[in-house]
Amino acid sequence: MREGNLNMNSHTTAREQDENTVRAFYSDVLSAPGETTDERYYELFSPAVVSIPTPPGGPGAQGMLNTIAFLGQTVPDLNWEPQEIIALDDGRFVVRGLATGTPTDRIRHAAGAGNGPAETPG
Repeated sequence: MREGNLNMNSHTTAREQDENTVRAFYSDVLSAPGETTDERYYELFSPAVVSIPTPPGGPGAQGMLNTIAFLGQTVPDLNWEPQEIIALDDGRFVVRGLATGTPTDRIRHAAGAGNGPAETPG
């Protein structure tokens, strides 16, 4: 994760900065993904970012941007809120999130066009 892109005071630890980046990813990128810009994504993440597992849109930052664009097309009103963020000792974070929205098309096994809930584990 990039450091110094979020407005942090000098008393904010690196772990707090990283957690704020995770929160911003959910609020600014995953929620209303159709409005996400490449610029905002790269304010949060390096072009060399690696997602594990590889996102459906492909590897690297471009793969994540492809996936986000797909989400914006299929669930334009997506709202994804972290319910719990756990910081691991190795610098990674585990997020338990709640995603809500109305799919305009089928996503995996969820009905589209408002025909049922889209449940996405997060």
